[in-house]
Order: sequence, then C-alpha cells, then structure tokens
Amino acid sequence: MLLWLSLVSGAMAERLKPFILADVQPGSLSAVVEQVSTKLRQAGFRIVGSYAPYGDAYVIAVTSPELLRIARKDHNAAWLAAMRVAATRVGGKVQVSYLNPAYFRHAYRIEPSLSAVADRLRDALGRHLAFGARRMTAKKLRRYHYAFGMEYFDDQVELADYDDHKQALRKVREQMRMHRGKVSQVYQVDIPGTKRTLIGVQIKKGDGADQLIMQRIDKSRYRHTAHLPYEILIDDGKVLALHPRFRIAIDFPDLKMSGQPSFFQIINSPTAIIQTLTEAVGGENSTEGSADFFRD
Repeated sequence: MLLWLSLVSGAMAERLKPFILADVQPGSLSAVVEQVSTKLRQAGFRIVGSYAPYGDAYVIAVTSPELLRIARKDHNAAWLAAMRVAATRVGGKVQVSYLNPAYFRHAYRIEPSLSAVADRLRDALGRHLAFGARRMTAKKLRRYHYAFGMEYFDDQVELADYDDHKQALRKVREQMRMHRGKVSQVYQVDIPGTKRTLIGVQIKKGDGADQLIMQRIDKSRYRHTAHLPYEILIDDGKVLALHPRFRIAIDFPDLKMSGQPSFFQIINSPTAIIQTLTEAVGGENSTEGSADFFRD
C-alpha cells in the first residue's frame, strides 16, 4: 500500500519546464519588442536592460518590487533579480517567451514563492505553454546536475575577489569598459538593503560567445533565447558566476551529450566562458580544472 501511494505521488508530481511561450505573433521583430516592452512596463516591471544577441533575436531583462524583495530576503534569489523575456523570429513569426519562475525557484533553491511574479508575467504577456524539459520535478531541480561529476547550483565560480562591494563594483565597471570587444554589460540590478549586485553580460567572441552557443544547440521548435545573457553576481567583495556546466544544462536539460544538437558541439564553451568572464571582471585566469563538458 505504501509503495502504491509512493508511486502515485511520484506520478502526480508537477513537471516543470524552464521557459514559458507567451505567444506567437505575426509582424516585425521590432514591433513585437515594442509591444512587449510596453506591456511589461504597464504590468509594473522595470526594464533594466535589453540587447540583440544575434539576428532575429532580442532579450529584455526586467525586475520588479516583488523580485527585489525576495532577492533581499533570500540570498539565492539574487540570481533571479532580473527576469529574462525574449522575442525570436522563427519561420516568419515572432515567438515571445520568458523564464518560468516556478522552474527557476527550485533550480536556484529559492525558498519564497514566486507565484506573484509568475502571475504578473502571465497577465502581461500571456501563457500559451511551458517548454524546454520533459521530466523535471521540483525535487529533482533542487538537487540538479546534468550528469555524474558535473556541477550543482552551489558549485559557483569565483571570478575575482576584492576588498569590499564598492571596490568590486568599481573594478568590474572599469574592466567591462576595457574589454568591450569580448564582453559588454546588458543590465545591472542593485539589490536594496544588501551588498549584492547582479550584472547581465553579453559574450561577443570566442568559444563562449552567445551567438556561437545558441546557433549550435538552440534547435528546438520553440527557441530558448531567454537563456541569455549570462550573469555575474557581485556579493560583497566576491565576483561570482554560476558554473557554465550547470548554467547551460539547467536551461537545456534535455540536450543530449552527443549528436546534433548536443553538448559535444560546445565542448570548449564552459572553459571559454569562465576565462572570458574572469578576464572581464579583472580576475586571474587559471588553466587548472578544465571546464569542458567531458571531464572525468
């Protein structure tokens, strides 16, 4: 009897997916982006940055009073202080999508509910369907890693370490300006009442470049454009990044290890991302601990 109840409970566990398809619209990408931006502002979101990572794609980063309150209360929620909304032109129409707050609440081990944020996004943009994963329960997400030997959420990369938050923020800004050819800032969110700042960055060149990675692995019917941009978190004096083997895999959990598309096609990208971000924030690069997708 207990076994039967356990099986039923497991079967009934909610399956979560990383992205929400809000709508598919005709028209130009620029017109849809303008409409989406207006709807987000009217719903109480603040646009903190936006960019076109490559042709036919646009990403808008937004925050809100709810997100900032939760980020102030819950340390892990700092990684979600900016929600990503995307518009992608596919087959003559524009897909509007955004991060699924319920999915990332568990993936980033956040305790407070994000249901109010999810409701606000749904009311502003719509919710046609969730996509991007098949068998991800809340329990699995909270202990997620792609495969044996790969990183979990809390296996974060320390890119640099400064004396305090003020110095770290100043140094990161200086370094970003010096390395615009490789990395540029998309947004910045300062979390009130804390010494934490979330910065979204575009990686423009190398094996970790936004365009290179997405062109190789983002091949599904509904695009994962809201995977971008990558983030760095200034936490007091430390400058951190989610490990690329976690950060990419949590957004593409169904992507296979080999074949096409697959992680094999971006085998060098995790190492390249770490090296690029480390250089971009003034840290010291190290060749120790290769970060490709096929380590022992």
